[in-house]
Formats: sequence, structure tokens, C-alpha cells
Amino acid sequence: MSGTSPFNAMANIPGTSSELFPEQVTYLQGRVEKSQIYQRILSENTRDAQSSTTTNLRMGLLLGLNSSNLLTHFDPSGASSNSSLNCDMILATDLSMLNRTTAAKKFTGELYGGGIIDPNKIVLASSATVGIVGNDYEFHIRKQLTAGDFVMEDRLVECPLFSWRGEVAKTADYTLTEADRDTLMTNEGAVGSVTFHLPAGTPKKDLAYYFYVMADQEVVVDTVAGDQIMTFNNASADSVSITTASEHIGGTFALIGDGTQWKMFNMSNGNTITVTDA
Repeated sequence: MSGTSPFNAMANIPGTSSELFPEQVTYLQGRVEKSQIYQRILSENTRDAQSSTTTNLRMGLLLGLNSSNLLTHFDPSGASSNSSLNCDMILATDLSMLNRTTAAKKFTGELYGGGIIDPNKIVLASSATVGIVGNDYEFHIRKQLTAGDFVMEDRLVECPLFSWRGEVAKTADYTLTEADRDTLMTNEGAVGSVTFHLPAGTPKKDLAYYFYVMADQEVVVDTVAGDQIMTFNNASADSVSITTASEHIGGTFALIGDGTQWKMFNMSNGNTITVTDA
């Protein structure tokens, strides 16, 4: 490879490194010149906890701004020190945070703040597994990135919270899957009660489902484990439902995971939400 001088060198000054060809940035899809490329300073405390050496940042690492307006490693759990809860950019190439033997701030022009990306290849500092698909914070990360200028290669339209891609009617009981996320579920055409079962396990952060009652029938949303729904005056409900006679049609609510529970948001205009504990 030929030599070039991007701003990714030690001690915050330009230096020589191998030229970065588009095909080397494996998480990028499409034409690299259509991506948004930025220059920023990384905090000296930026770490990649699951790298073989934590000061060696892996290509594809998710980064966010800290309180000092410097980039640092993104940790959606907030568990790691000196991390950011915001996901703003992706590191384009491997980078050492060391200035000889001491970690130092780094100025780099090899940051991506937009473009088409493969979620199977971007890197979370707290995970040794490459990719975010299947991670507990997958949907939270997807929504943060697509709120900016990123497009996910496996799902070109990623809806923000309180929005949906389309509408699906169910006339019989149905178990929701992660593939049903960001969909408005209705009971159009139902001639009896319809129960929607939320996915088993711990509710993943920002995994969202929306419900709208169209037929004059009861609609119930419940959890497999129970005690996982936070709603009006109840922090551990088993189910929420639209069951009051003459108040079915127009009942609207959302259930969104927060990493621990399902938060219920009542978007109805006067419809009664019934809360049930086992």
C-alpha cells in the first residue's frame, strides 16, 4: 500500500500510516464517498474493554461525546467509567490511544458520522462479539445511530420511538417476536378477545410495540414471566388491556422495553386501561 498522512498519529499530530481503502472498512456498505466523514479529538480515557489491549481501539468501535465534548467509548449501560451514553460516530480504522507508553488525547480524521453500515460488523466496547445483532442493547443502538445519518444495511428504515413502519391486524392470540417491533398491531376483523404475548425474557432497551383497537372487542397484552410491566400506579403488572365495554374502539397504547421492564405509555383519548396482577 502507498503511504498517506491522515490525522491519526501519535501525540496529536499528523503522521504516516497505511492508506485506507474503502473495502478495508468492513462495516461500511455502498460507496465510501457517500458517507459522512468527520475529524474529532478522542479523550485520553477512551478504552475498548474487549480488545486484547484496551488502549487499542478496534475498527468499527462505537463512540460518543462526553461532557467535555470529546469522543469516548460508548457504553449504553453506563457501567464503564469515562464512557458516553450517546452514540454519535464510528471509528473507521484501528487506533492506539498510547503516546509511546502513556494514553493521550488523539486527533483523527477517520471517523464516520453517517452512511450505510452493516450492524453485524460494528463494535461495542463492552462486547467481545463483533456486531450488535442479538445484543441486549441492539435496538437502542439502532435507534441512536439512525437518529443521525446512519442507515442499517439489514433494515433501511429504522423507526424512531413512537413511530411505526406499518400496520398488522390479528384476529387471534399472537406471540410477538423481535421482527414485529415498530409495528402498529390492531385487532381489525376480530370477533372475540385478542391477546398479544410479549417476547419472553428481559425486555430489551427500546424494543417497542404499539397497539390500536379497531374492532369492538377486548385487547390484552401480557408477559410470559409476569411482573414486567410498569404502568399507572403499578410497577410490576402482568398485563394491560382494553376491556371496558363501550370503550374498546380507539384504545391506543405502547409498550417499550427499558432493559429491565416494559414501560406502558397510554396514548388513548379516554379509553380505560385495565391493569392485571396474577
